[in-house]
Amino acid sequence: MTKRTSGTLMVLVSAAGFATLAIFVKYAYAASVNTVTMLTGRFLLAALVLWAVVIARKIPIVTDKLIVIKLCLMGVFGYCVMSMMFASSLYYLPASLSAMLLYAYPALVSIIAFAIGDEIFSWNKGILL
Repeated sequence: MTKRTSGTLMVLVSAAGFATLAIFVKYAYAASVNTVTMLTGRFLLAALVLWAVVIARKIPIVTDKLIVIKLCLMGVFGYCVMSMMFASSLYYLPASLSAMLLYAYPALVSIIAFAIGDEIFSWNKGILL
């Protein structure tokens, strides 16, 4: 399998995972699973899969303590908090609205920044939005 084919498959699997995330969260809530338990299971499963890949491919592990600390902080205060907020929103909102707000947020922030003058509009930025 070529690198391009492998990369394409990885992107498709990732997209399918993100596309079905809201559905699985809704099922978990219907089964009376709370947000923390659900996300703990999700992140533990992901960690096991990633460690299996690291071991199978013999990828060298970063041992610089400062880098490890920074990565852990980014994970906890970045992705973990964002995942908690998204999953919590699914408790109160339909999956379609939660997903739309999640993915539209960067564009909305940019439009507001243009409107209040904090950001200068350019054609490149407009096309990227």
